[in-house]
Amino acid sequence: MTVSSYAVFVVSGGARGVTARCVVALAARFRCAFVLLGRTPVDQPEPAWAAGASDRGALRQQFLRQLPAGSGRPTPAQVERQLDALLAHREVDATLRAIAEAGGRAEYLAVDIADLPALQAGLQAAAARLGAVTGLIHGAGVLRDRLIEQKSAADLAAVYDVKVRGLENLLRCLPAASLRHLVLFSSVAGFYGNVGQTDYALANEILNKTAHLLARQHPNCRVLSVDWGPWDGGMVGPELKRMFEARGIPLIAPAAGAQVLADALAASDEHRAQLLVGAPLAPPPFELPTEPLHTRLLRRLTLAGNPFLLDHVVGGHAVLPFADALNWIANSCEHLLPGYRFCVAEDVRLLKGIVFDEQLPPEFVLDLAEHRREPGMIRIEARLWSQTPTGLPRYHYQATVELRVERPLETVVSLPLPSGDDGVPGAPLYLDGTLFHGPAFRGVERVYQHGPLSMTLACRLSPISSAEQGQFPVRALNAFALDQQLQGVVIWARQALRAASLPAAIERYEHVASPAFGVRFFVAVEITSSSDSSAVANLTAYDAEGRLLSRLTGAAMTVSPSLNGLFAPHAAGPVA
Repeated sequence: MTVSSYAVFVVSGGARGVTARCVVALAARFRCAFVLLGRTPVDQPEPAWAAGASDRGALRQQFLRQLPAGSGRPTPAQVERQLDALLAHREVDATLRAIAEAGGRAEYLAVDIADLPALQAGLQAAAARLGAVTGLIHGAGVLRDRLIEQKSAADLAAVYDVKVRGLENLLRCLPAASLRHLVLFSSVAGFYGNVGQTDYALANEILNKTAHLLARQHPNCRVLSVDWGPWDGGMVGPELKRMFEARGIPLIAPAAGAQVLADALAASDEHRAQLLVGAPLAPPPFELPTEPLHTRLLRRLTLAGNPFLLDHVVGGHAVLPFADALNWIANSCEHLLPGYRFCVAEDVRLLKGIVFDEQLPPEFVLDLAEHRREPGMIRIEARLWSQTPTGLPRYHYQATVELRVERPLETVVSLPLPSGDDGVPGAPLYLDGTLFHGPAFRGVERVYQHGPLSMTLACRLSPISSAEQGQFPVRALNAFALDQQLQGVVIWARQALRAASLPAAIERYEHVASPAFGVRFFVAVEITSSSDSSAVANLTAYDAEGRLLSRLTGAAMTVSPSLNGLFAPHAAGPVA
């Protein structure tokens, strides 16, 4: 579906910057017409004092020279705004001339695309002069680059509204069903992410997803979202250019970038809705801060946002698994320390469980404080808490975690690799009240008893989608696999003590690797002490080749017959 000379494109942000470069290339290729939208006013003639000056320095001198002496002189910032407006006016004029010289037709409409009534009126008038609009190019954009903790709501609105609200308004005026071409200028920041551009990445990824949706809904319209890398010009100023060069990210030459778009629209058999142009945005190298790490992270939890929790219900209420509390801490630490990998957790303690009932706190706080640092290693003390209705802290979990640059060496353990029909099937244990877990946590296939204080579990995890994992994705560790290890003590306690049990603490957890979903692994269970109210075990997970996956030392469980009723199938609610 190529472009004809009768095409009329509406182009947001099309009179300046890289979008203007693309429009000129399209004019040269297709000899079509354009309505260029921008916020630069061009209804006033250029002031007389600017005559003969072409660059910013000369303009500044002539502007200052014509000012009257005395008070009332503008500030330097006011002077620069005057020059910005003048140079923008000139750029608009230059774009219109370049389009005409290339063989196209164009007119400029000074309008804010956030102003829907003004946009509708302006486009109707332009269509009456140039002809019915057949295409839309949404190239407008705003940058407010800074780290997320420094961003304001106004920053987000400025970036988001131009990209997303602007597109909504344009499509209200020009529905996709009425167009033959719809091009969205997105960014590789939306595809790869980029430091300091959370809002920009979000807005551009919405454009990408919108393009795929509209392409399915309107097969007669050529829909394309172009994920541009950084251009040598436009919004990439000298400072940004130096930053990209330091990171080894090549810039797109303006002529080459414009040619890419022209070629894409010239292809009559092209069906893809998204096009990446330029190199990936490699993250800058991480440098560990010289100051000790002290960070507070906030998170809101919902049952709807974490579907897997419906398979972890105790006494009628979903409960956050002990393993996922550690997963939360480990993932957070790895995110804050790129290049460092979670290896060890010590003194992991459940202080107050997180229950998804009517008393669920609106927000949880994770405090992370550096405890010790050595070359290639850092230890973090973590405390997870919330606030009571009276304003007091309620502590839920605590742990000390160790992260290292180098991963632990592969270790082969001398533990049994049982096979065959020895032992007992694991599936009935999830139905008879021994284990309360639903499908997402049902991985024990067989239980091999070796003595009164030891057994081996053969386990296999069913695949859990990213959507089901919610806010607790499998990254630093696989919490579903860790839960399998702890289930070994629950099984032993029910058989030996005739009582249900729940995790309370782990003295030490060593993590080497996580088993893949669908692949068999084993858990060796060794009970080291027990009483009527507690059981302590060492638990070792390893794969079918005997390679160590993880090891728990001093895994302590609270044991109580009063929990038996909560484990009964009728009490498990949605996961019975």
